[in-house]
Amino acid sequence: MGAVGCPVARVWYGLANITPQQQADAEWLYRSPDLDRNWVLVVGHLATVTVRDHRAGADPIEQTWFMVNKLYLTPNRGRVIERHSMQFFYATGTTSNAQVLAISRGEQSTRAAHITWTGMATYGGSSGPSSVEDMFVTGEADFTRSPLSIRADEYFVRQTR
Repeated sequence: MGAVGCPVARVWYGLANITPQQQADAEWLYRSPDLDRNWVLVVGHLATVTVRDHRAGADPIEQTWFMVNKLYLTPNRGRVIERHSMQFFYATGTTSNAQVLAISRGEQSTRAAHITWTGMATYGGSSGPSSVEDMFVTGEADFTRSPLSIRADEYFVRQTR
């Protein structure tokens, strides 16, 4: 099966427990594979799927699909696309007492962190969310400190029905 970043024939949202509008928002807001410019994150897996065009009676073919289990979107704050950090963290808890996984560093276990909001996360005078339960954040971290200190510039909220 394909490596990370491989092209897929289809992104299937059937396992994500989202509304048709949330799926349409995800497809509309997706900008490019450039992670620093995107408003959409998906969690899932690749699958080999056998498909057949019944209208034409064609032979079945195998395609690689991305099966979405979870959809995360940035809040729509009425702004234009800007860049955010390329360091990604999965977070749960509160900004003052978070457990994070440094995705972009390939870490396998969580660590304690303190999150301070900056940049786009403070758009329009917002102080940013106080809870980061089941959320992705982007930002810069000081990996020499414990708890980890993260200056987060964007966040992605899990979408559910």
